Order: sequence, then structure tokens, then C-alpha cells
Amino acid sequence: MATLFRKQSISDLMTILARKTLFEITVIFVSILLAGLLGNYIAEIATRQIINELTKLIVSIFIGLLVGLSVGVLVNRLWNGFQKLRLKARHTEIVN
Repeated sequence: MATLFRKQSISDLMTILARKTLFEITVIFVSILLAGLLGNYIAEIATRQIINELTKLIVSIFIGLLVGLSVGVLVNRLWNGFQKLRLKARHTEIVN
């Protein structure tokens, strides 16, 4: 019976786990940074004409939430596509 998995040492598995964890943390940090900068920029443009400070604050918060949600959905879709691509590549590697 053929084995599907390669035998790896514990240190190799820990290295792979640390690398994947660091990559995921980096992706989360970059997406948070992108959402913050983009939200701030768009909110500033959208509220430039508003004179009332309370209205400007409420609109800025609402726009920031929308931009953050949009960036989160975009990153989630890209991440899921990346995971599917990796699984497909791994499947073809195992089959071949």
C-alpha cells in the first residue's frame, strides 16, 4: 500500500507551522493596514464638504466600517482562492 504523505521530522513540521503562521499574521496585518488607510482616505474625501462636525463624525465612522467590511470580504475571497489553488497543486503533486 502506497503512502500519501512524506515522513517528516518534528522540527520540519514546526518550521512549516511557524512559517505558515507568520504568513497568515502578515496577511492579516497588511489587510488591517490597507483597510485603515483606505477608509481614512475615502472618509476624508467624502466628508470634505460637510460643515457640521457631528454629521462628519457619523459619516466618517459609517464609511470606515463599509470600507473595512469591503476589504475584509476581498481578502477573504483572495485567501480562499489561494487556499484552493494550493490544494489543487498539492493534489496534482500527490497524483503524479
